[in-house]
Parts: sequence; structure tokens; C-alpha cells
Amino acid sequence: MALAGKGPRDWSPNSAAGHSADERGMRGGGPRGPVAPQPLPYNPPPVPPYGSSFSGSASFTVQMAPRPVTNGLAVASLVLGIVSAALALIPLVGPFLCWLPALLAIIFGCIGIGTANRIGGYRKSSAVWGIICGLLPIPITVFGLLVFSGLVAGTSR
Repeated sequence: MALAGKGPRDWSPNSAAGHSADERGMRGGGPRGPVAPQPLPYNPPPVPPYGSSFSGSASFTVQMAPRPVTNGLAVASLVLGIVSAALALIPLVGPFLCWLPALLAIIFGCIGIGTANRIGGYRKSSAVWGIICGLLPIPITVFGLLVFSGLVAGTSR
């Protein structure tokens, strides 16, 4: 970067808008030569060279925590079963909206029961309730269709 006809080597942070240090009333224009590094307030640990292992006095072991037991499909089955049962209660559009979450709740519940049997029964009841809630839209829809058809038949007389 050149300022006021000076070359890049002539520029310094102390020269403002192309004026020299003498023109601004400063002598010397800043520190000359290399500056000695300041000592750190503490002694950092030694850093091993690249590619070598550290053989200092400090030794430690890394212990991994055990992986938690989970059965996410059982929980997903329960949530989808509740959603499908709630959607089945919506008049007219409920039977059309509830079939996909109900089907997924039944599938995830069956897989969740198998997973629960393999890991010691963890969240097996959630998987079973997910299947039950996934099957609830069938009687709800049948009951709703019977009530709707009864209302239609009653008004046509």
C-alpha cells in the first residue's frame, strides 16, 4: 500500500496521511529493531515436537461414560398414536388425516417392542400403548361414520 508517493517499505503505522514523523512533531517514528518478548506470567507446560508422543510427568486415563439405554421408536410410537387418535376425533376430515400417523405408530410400536425385549424391557409399555393408540382411530372412525350416516338418514325423512 503506497501513501503519498512513498513505497510500501516506507509506510509505517505512525505515518498518517503521508506525513513523516518529523512533520507531525514526533521523533524516531516508533520502535527501532526487534523488540524482546515479554515473559509470560506463568510457566506453560512443555509442548512436544510434531510427530512425537508426550512423555512428561503428568499421566491420565480417559474413561468413556457408558452409552445410555434408549428406545426412541417406542416413544415415537406413543406420540404418533396419540396424534392419530386426536386426529380421528376431527369431524369429516379426521378419518383421512389419521391413517398415516396410526400406521406409523403401529409399525414403530412393533419394532419398539422388539427393541425393548432385546435391551431388557426398557420402554416396552410405551411401545404397547403406542400400538393401542395407533389402533384407536379404527373404532373412532367407525363410530363417527355410523353417527354421521344416522344423522344423514334422519334428516332425509
